[in-house]
Amino acid sequence: MTNEQMEVVAGWLVQTGIAMLELDGPDGQWLIRNDGGTTTLTQQSKRPALAVPSPHAGVFLTRHPLHAGAFVQAGSAVSKGQIVGLLQVGVLLVPVVAPRDGVFVNYASADRTLVGYATPLFEMRPL
Repeated sequence: MTNEQMEVVAGWLVQTGIAMLELDGPDGQWLIRNDGGTTTLTQQSKRPALAVPSPHAGVFLTRHPLHAGAFVQAGSAVSKGQIVGLLQVGVLLVPVVAPRDGVFVNYASADRTLVGYATPLFEMRPL
């Protein structure tokens, strides 16, 4: 929500007599306090992005070799266990999955990059 929209909500809060309202979303958290006619509006920063490390060494792939597009795009919702990339180890393609539900931020390693154990592969913002 925008600041203007939140100011409208803060105005409604004064009329209801509710002392505090907390709204949490993927872009951050809003806190509105009503102390007898005066409201304070605070926006807290986004949750920190979680860097997901490589489970072992290999060549990181952001897309399947037979497909043109990446598995996910920035801003996409991902579910726990959803394939986000692949690690090519010899002839094997090992799936790299999202460790929890969240929002995909970006790939930390480029497509077809040789990565080692614990190299950050992608970033996501947990829900």
